[in-house]
Amino acid sequence: MNLLLKMLPLILVGIIFYVMNNYLYPKYQETIQLAKRFNELKNKEIELDNLQRLINSLNQNVTLRQLMGQTSTLDVWLPTEPKIEEIIYYLASGYQNFALSFPGADFKITENTQQFEEFILPRSAINFTLTAQLNSDKLNEFINYLEQSARLMIIKKAILSPLEPSKFEVETYFLPRKSK
Repeated sequence: MNLLLKMLPLILVGIIFYVMNNYLYPKYQETIQLAKRFNELKNKEIELDNLQRLINSLNQNVTLRQLMGQTSTLDVWLPTEPKIEEIIYYLASGYQNFALSFPGADFKITENTQQFEEFILPRSAINFTLTAQLNSDKLNEFINYLEQSARLMIIKKAILSPLEPSKFEVETYFLPRKSK
């Protein structure tokens, strides 16, 4: 009996350790995991609230609403496909307006999209070279015709010569569709 009383604290510590190890510790770990998950969800809720406020503020922006309402105009300026046939039609019409024959153009489409920043849309470029025998009077008109296109076009390089046909390296853009 004396030995049992001396061993009683050791037995009680063993029982407490067994209960804690097999019952309480797993519940403690589960509680910690649930607290972590709760914090993650709370952070996501805050993020969603911030996004909702941003969307609401953007919806209140009159200019942005008008711009989004004019998506057909945006598709003309910056289409979602290369639409080479529209470029050819525009160029052929321009050559006809200047009483020139359209020699055609070699179109090079960049397959890789260029992404500059997170909030700027990626774009792809279409490069082509044009040649035209123009006098000085028609040269400015021809350049203005290219730059005033409904589609965004930039003259990257111009080689002007009074004796030979002038050459223009032109670049236009389109927004590629996201592939999934």
